[in-house]
Amino acid sequence: MFEDDKIYAFGYEQEARRADPTPAVPAAGAPFYTQYANASQIPANCNGTFGDKMPNECCTATYGAQTNVFAGDFSTTTCSPVGVANAPSLNVRNFYGCENGVATMGEACVPTGLVLGQTYPFPAANASQYAVNGNVSTCACGAGGAYPAAIYRQGPGCYIAFPTTVPAG
Repeated sequence: MFEDDKIYAFGYEQEARRADPTPAVPAAGAPFYTQYANASQIPANCNGTFGDKMPNECCTATYGAQTNVFAGDFSTTTCSPVGVANAPSLNVRNFYGCENGVATMGEACVPTGLVLGQTYPFPAANASQYAVNGNVSTCACGAGGAYPAAIYRQGPGCYIAFPTTVPAG
């Protein structure tokens, strides 16, 4: 269920990947986020728990959400750091690639040596050291297996993204 201290995002992945995605704007085929300002904006048909595959319209501006929010630059690496909404000094890491022939996106890909909720999210200044090539396992997506629902293995579509607590401030 949605809580008021979270950022509501729905991850959307498309099947095709463009060879030259522009880092600031998701390319056709790159995953992106759709963000809702608060839980009251989310329509009933888009309600669920993180990792659930939802109707595609939940990932559009149909209900007044902000769409095409950057989910990572996957032009050179499959595990890409991306800024945390409302916390520009912090980054998380996402995975995007094909696994077993299926477009797959992984969130909460916690780098080795970091701990979810303590040292992850990590400082944006350290982002480049965490941009690597790998798969959902080697990139430790779903917080190294603690949250398997943060790995979207059902191919293209709209999924409820891993919840991000809004930092106090």
